[in-house]
Amino acid sequence: MLDATLGVELDSNATRLDAEAASGDPVRAALMRGHARARLRYRPLSDLAMGATYDLAGKVFFTEAARGQDTLIHRLTAGASVRLGDGLALRLGGLYHEGFQRAVGPGSSAGAGLFAFRLLDGRSTLALLPAPWLVGAVGLGVRSFKYKPDRALSFDALLATVLVDIHRTLGKGKGESELDLGLAYSLSRRRFSDEPELLCPSHVPGCELPDGSPSKQAVTFPLPGAHRQDMVHRLSVQLTWVRRVLVSGAYEYTRSLSGSFGFGYQRHELRAKVVAPLFWEIYGTAQLRARLVLFETNTVLLDDPGFEEENLSHLLVQLERRLVGSFSLVLRYTLFLGDLISPRLSSLRHLVFVGCALRKRSP
Repeated sequence: MLDATLGVELDSNATRLDAEAASGDPVRAALMRGHARARLRYRPLSDLAMGATYDLAGKVFFTEAARGQDTLIHRLTAGASVRLGDGLALRLGGLYHEGFQRAVGPGSSAGAGLFAFRLLDGRSTLALLPAPWLVGAVGLGVRSFKYKPDRALSFDALLATVLVDIHRTLGKGKGESELDLGLAYSLSRRRFSDEPELLCPSHVPGCELPDGSPSKQAVTFPLPGAHRQDMVHRLSVQLTWVRRVLVSGAYEYTRSLSGSFGFGYQRHELRAKVVAPLFWEIYGTAQLRARLVLFETNTVLLDDPGFEEENLSHLLVQLERRLVGSFSLVLRYTLFLGDLISPRLSSLRHLVFVGCALRKRSP
């Protein structure tokens, strides 16, 4: 299987994550954006299935002021599933993801290098299929995240996951449809490269507030020799219905308990998606993502979320029409809304994309 898209895009706020560049008027810039995905599947034995997927994506801006956001990303996932018995299977999987981004200026914030990170992930999952329509699984894994512009955001993690997937076929004949319900819980113990920040006792020398500081401002100090550790709980539910139209909705709740003062948070995320045939052989996609993040404190430590800034609520509308063979024309508009509690104009962003897509399936 091969999917590829290439086209031009207009970004209304290209340098929003660069503190220095974003201090002035928003930089509107055109760019070339491309993405390709190749997928291979192989079954050497009746009880053994193997597969791999490779993604290559990038964007290059035409405006010099936005060239710091030029990006190249590649990603490889591979896995193997072994049937252990009736209704029982073991899956081993791995992921390698790395992004490269042009160097930003000395005054740029860490978030300006948003895509410049390396991610390694390895997992083993035991799946149980008690019925054709029911899958349950438990998994363990490790993860290594290296954020190149700011070592403090890098971490290694141990992972544990539990999930249940229910698939049902509804109706018969022309009225037949498919319904999927997925429930998942994961626990991640992250050990960061940075030292934890602890609340500073008022009686300790050097912990006094500087003159002119707000009396309610929290004072912290790093703990030498220690490492920040976060426990991240994530619970999600997703429902998908497919007939002539695809409709899906999902809710995800994340609770992060941080060993560093000011970095714990709760996150609520709601996602909805509809894909439907329209007219003149055009397929339309509408996608909504609403994210609400509540930090445990409003200290100055969190005035600039940096790396997390890109994970914003957005609305996407896409039209796609087949041209000839496996080629299609794609028109897409995306609006990034910013934080839902205190939206900022500096985060508002419009994207307009026009390009060509190749959708080639294996025979």
